[in-house]
Amino acid sequence: MKSIIEKSLEKSYSYEGYRNHITALLKEGKTTGNEQTEEHVHFSELNETRMNRLQKTISISDANREQLQNLKREYLWLIISEGWCGDSAQIIPVIYKMAELSDKIELKIVFRDENEE
Repeated sequence: MKSIIEKSLEKSYSYEGYRNHITALLKEGKTTGNEQTEEHVHFSELNETRMNRLQKTISISDANREQLQNLKREYLWLIISEGWCGDSAQIIPVIYKMAELSDKIELKIVFRDENEE
């Protein structure tokens, strides 16, 4: 299991890298993943709008902020996603905002279709 995760991490993106990659693909009329369909491109466009909105409006509670800023150990948060995935678009900005609050959290994102194992 560890080697699978290590291999995935080699192909991982930071939050900014993930967002930039999806934006670049959309400019070409493409999306992430093995299946390139109009539907997936459409969902990716919607998700980019959702993520932009959520990134601007998400607020982490004071209690959660304090807990995140006082972490004792280091953590690696690994998210498996695709640009067209609606669930990811709703939660990744929240996780990103939380990870930003602590120097003990490293956030990485991998694409599901590139990491099937």
